[in-house]
Amino acid sequence: MKNLILIVGASGAGKDSLLKEARVHFKDRPKVDFVRRYITRMPGVSEDNFYVDDLAFELLKDHGFFISYWYAHHLKYGIPKSEFESLRNGETVIVSISRTKIGEFEQKFRGKVTTINVTAERSVIEKRLEKRKRENLGQIESRLQRLTIPVNAKNLINFDNNQEIEVSSPSFNALLEEIFTQR
Repeated sequence: MKNLILIVGASGAGKDSLLKEARVHFKDRPKVDFVRRYITRMPGVSEDNFYVDDLAFELLKDHGFFISYWYAHHLKYGIPKSEFESLRNGETVIVSISRTKIGEFEQKFRGKVTTINVTAERSVIEKRLEKRKRENLGQIESRLQRLTIPVNAKNLINFDNNQEIEVSSPSFNALLEEIFTQR
């Protein structure tokens, strides 16, 4: 097993945009696998997720399809077990998860987990949430209230994502490259 890189952060911090750029940057790189989540919402412009309705999600969950799942903002999120087969082949697996699930992954994949917490200032996050037009003002405020959720991880790297994607993406890709070569 090589690396498991968990990408976490508040809604609007820019995780999906960074991951979209990283997928392009590392597309020809063998041994790097970006996990696609299952979500009960159609993917946005920056996302690369599988859409499933509530019933399909529950069936997948009940049949042990997910290695991890959670509920947030009236949505259901799941990470398929099959994506982690590549860890056995020495690949690096990169997955965006809930901050509340870090401990679960650290326990399952002892010693191989690095967590990148994507952060941005409240004002930046608020503008991003408004710009994507996916949530109403009440939902945006609810997401902003979750900015204070602590990130508890054994191997934690904070990544400041206050800049535009053209500026932050190369730095994020360089950080991933550094993690790849450390292990």
